[in-house]
Amino acid sequence: MLTMASLMFSSCTEKIETSALTLDQSKKATLKVNIYAELNYTSQGLEFAPNGTEVLVRIANNNFNPAATGFWTKVETIQNGAIELEIPVNDQGVTVEIFPMEFVFDQVQPFGSVSSNISKRYRFTGVAAENGVKTNEIRTHEVVYNDITLFDNFEQTVSKKFELRADMDVTTGGSEYVPNGTSVTVYTDGWMTTGTVSAAGRIDVTLPKDENVWIRFEAGKVVTNDDGDPIVRNYLYDAFIGNFSESSPVLTVVNCGGGNLWE
Repeated sequence: MLTMASLMFSSCTEKIETSALTLDQSKKATLKVNIYAELNYTSQGLEFAPNGTEVLVRIANNNFNPAATGFWTKVETIQNGAIELEIPVNDQGVTVEIFPMEFVFDQVQPFGSVSSNISKRYRFTGVAAENGVKTNEIRTHEVVYNDITLFDNFEQTVSKKFELRADMDVTTGGSEYVPNGTSVTVYTDGWMTTGTVSAAGRIDVTLPKDENVWIRFEAGKVVTNDDGDPIVRNYLYDAFIGNFSESSPVLTVVNCGGGNLWE
């Protein structure tokens, strides 16, 4: 008898739970979502999000039974800027949530920018929802990616050509070209590179965009001793050379001054 009673109780309990979680998802509607992002600053307006980007669509199960938990979900991929799918609904109307997934794209920059394309991460933040969707309806929703960010390791650069001059000889007036073969360090607060001066004080450098840039080098300088005779002593030259927002093929003349004795 105990075994039979236990079976009867178990069967009854299972029936109640099953009944409580019955979901009628037989009624349908059609949802189309158009999805946009700023992919190209050289064209007007927004562009379609890239083909193949995934979009999660979900509907809470309690839309169909107040006692239910969890979600009905479907993942679709964008084609021609949109997804279209059949979704379960009811005559009272359900709420459909839409979650476009993150993607990476080489965004086209405005005309005249230092970089023509920059790789960026696109995310949708917030909640996109279509409310009150009922049986046999056709609904269209629009979503725009609203969080577009650079990667942490991205740094825009500009190409510059410099002609370096300095007071290398106190016995002559004015400044001279920094000697051919001189090793120079070009640096900012958080970056540095080295290069070698070629003929006529020339050096070509790729620099971080919109940052203050300095140059430093050591070189022999002709000075005079106590008797007025010319001698060569080692000097350190350290000079600010500018802040640059664009690349240029034009030589920028930099006067590195008289330096400081460095020996």
